[in-house]
Amino acid sequence: MQGSDFHVLLAPTAQPRLIDVNAPADSQTFGGVCAGSSHNVGAIDINEYDNIVTHLINRYATPSQLPIVASYNIVETEGGGGWVIGYHSAYARSNGTQTYTIGAYTDRGIFQTLAISDIHAWSHELGEWMDDPFIDKHSGVRPHRSGSHLPERP
Repeated sequence: MQGSDFHVLLAPTAQPRLIDVNAPADSQTFGGVCAGSSHNVGAIDINEYDNIVTHLINRYATPSQLPIVASYNIVETEGGGGWVIGYHSAYARSNGTQTYTIGAYTDRGIFQTLAISDIHAWSHELGEWMDDPFIDKHSGVRPHRSGSHLPERP
C-alpha cells in the first residue's frame, strides 16, 4: 500500500504460557532426523493437534488477540503423509471470529535439503495471517486452514 500509513503492530497482551500436553496415542516420534545428532521429532495428526490448540485458545485468548502457538520439533501430519510445520486458521466463537497461527521451532539440520530451520514456519505463517487472517481471500485453499506443507518427512 504505497503512500499509506497502514501498519501492523503486534504486542504481547500477556506473558507467554508454557503448556505441556500429552500427545494423542496415535502420534509418532522419529529419531535421528539430524545428521550426527540425537534430535527427535514428534508427529501428530493435524486435526487432533488443532483440537488441542483450539481448546487452549478458548481457555486463554479472546478474538481480539492473536494467539501465536509455538511448538518445538513437533510437526503435524495429514493422513500419515507429508509434514506440516505451521498454519494459520480462523473459527467462529460466540464473541467473534478467532484467528490464530501455529509454527514449529525446528532444530537446525532437521530439514537439511529444504533449508528450513528455527523460525521459518513462524515468520511465514505470520505473513500469511497478515495477508488473509480469515482464510477467505484466495480461492483454492482449504476452507479452515492454510499452512506450510512439506512433501514428506526428511
